[in-house]
Amino acid sequence: MGNCLEQFKKSPSGNIEDSSDEHNDDLENSNSLLIFPTEHSRYDTHYKMNGKLRGLTLIFNHENFDNEDLAPRKGTERDVEKIANTFRALGFQIHCYNDLTLNELRDLIQDYVKQDYYHNLRDCLVIFILTHGHNDDLWAKDTTYDPQVEIVENFTNDKCPSFAGKPKLIFIQACKGEIVQRGVKLQMRPNRTSFDGLTFYEYPTHADFLIVHATSKKHYAFRNEEKGSFFVTVLCEELSQRHQNTDLLAILIGVNRRMAIEFSSSNSDITKHGGKQAPYFESSLTRLILFGHGSNSPDN
Repeated sequence: MGNCLEQFKKSPSGNIEDSSDEHNDDLENSNSLLIFPTEHSRYDTHYKMNGKLRGLTLIFNHENFDNEDLAPRKGTERDVEKIANTFRALGFQIHCYNDLTLNELRDLIQDYVKQDYYHNLRDCLVIFILTHGHNDDLWAKDTTYDPQVEIVENFTNDKCPSFAGKPKLIFIQACKGEIVQRGVKLQMRPNRTSFDGLTFYEYPTHADFLIVHATSKKHYAFRNEEKGSFFVTVLCEELSQRHQNTDLLAILIGVNRRMAIEFSSSNSDITKHGGKQAPYFESSLTRLILFGHGSNSPDN
């Protein structure tokens, strides 16, 4: 069995290329890939955040449903207010839609995918989905859908080239099941002390996505009927306080930490009282996101 490293070679541009025979056709076909313009050089460490338009925030808010088994999501309007205020302060345009059916959602997504002129001026796309959910499915007003299919796949770098190479951030406030997460107690060990240049380059179609879930798979996501959800509250607070000098992923880790430490549900239903909630995120981002700075470094 030969050394697998022998199958790879460096191209004149410095790329690592697979030189095995079975991939030669793929390499030859790579010259036929569509080329889309980008503001980023290959090794920029930060996404650009100094365009004419900072970005667009879409809020798909669902409170009422055709299915009588789904209770109205009282308090969701508080989440909408917090999201709109937070991202407006970050320089985003805010477009909010309430109680869309799946076909209405699909039509709207297609309309936004085609807005090349405005997207070319924008640095970032943010989407919030506030609804009921179960496992990987989310509820529109009339039926369920897979957000990977209906949302993510429509904004990939080949389907929406005006957002190619730009961050696309999707936040999902929805349950992923009926399990109420419980906590454990941790105690510090006795010996520890607590202290408060190329012109073009190939690029994946599914790069530059960040998908943030309010809760872990199969678990419950809590919402207060008067104050809204604790996850959206903490997220907006952390973004407002730290966006100037802190990368978004570091902010999200801070959100996770606060959720883990500060949140415990208070509910008249004993099966949901004292519940914990652990958000998580999936990322194919290739650069850091500093909303308060430019593309190459925190100083730009």
